[in-house]
Amino acid sequence: MGDLLVITGAPGAGKLRVAANLVSARGGPVVYLAAAHWSDPAETARQAWEKELGWRDVEEPLDAAGVIRREGAGGGCIVVDRLSLYTANWMEHADDPDMRLEDLLAACREVPADVILITNEVGWDGAPPPTSYTRLHRDVLSQCNQRAAAAANQVYLTVAGLPLRLKPWTAAGRE
Repeated sequence: MGDLLVITGAPGAGKLRVAANLVSARGGPVVYLAAAHWSDPAETARQAWEKELGWRDVEEPLDAAGVIRREGAGGGCIVVDRLSLYTANWMEHADDPDMRLEDLLAACREVPADVILITNEVGWDGAPPPTSYTRLHRDVLSQCNQRAAAAANQVYLTVAGLPLRLKPWTAAGRE
């Protein structure tokens, strides 16, 4: 079993760059698992950056667990971008996010690859979401984030491009 790392933070906080730094310290092949098909110019630039890093892109909107099992069987590292998009995709397709997340976490435990799970923190601004769907997504994502963080070996909060290590903790503080 490889390590499971969770990187969370606000949208645009620099989570992917933090993941790239963690990956470079570990070495080995990297698969970038995208929850969405990227077609806008900003994402084209991101893909060019990943190619420069030597990462291989896999786009899969629903079955993250299947990709982790297939791509992680040989080791290396899988960067999953983003749990927040997977949660929205699962809800949109009337899938059970709890079951999908359990399957994803089980896949992470089954493979020798390290998995870096990127997600967004939502609701920090204190403003209530404007629709019932966005309120539901916020609540479901918050629960998924908590469960992923509980299962992870390491958790990082990214603020202004800087990672703050939240887990693991010892009785005296951080390790």
